[in-house]
Amino acid sequence: MYSHNLFTTDINEIPSDFKEAETFFKSHKNGNWAAYVAGCLVVLKLTKGIQLQGFDIYIESQVPNGKGVSSSAALEVATMKAL
Repeated sequence: MYSHNLFTTDINEIPSDFKEAETFFKSHKNGNWAAYVAGCLVVLKLTKGIQLQGFDIYIESQVPNGKGVSSSAALEVATMKAL
């Protein structure tokens, strides 16, 4: 069973601080899963000084959420490889 979750934001609205980013994503619908993707942006900005201008990303996975198989880690690794 597939779940379709859409998260849209202006890339300039994503905070550059980890704690602020956590608060930002918790306040948005579908922000919990999107935080794993956008968190990669925060890491790249803080550790490498890389700032992206914007992008669209489509994610499809058969890794089950919340089953203890590191679905969040898989999402982060895939995102970092794509970026």
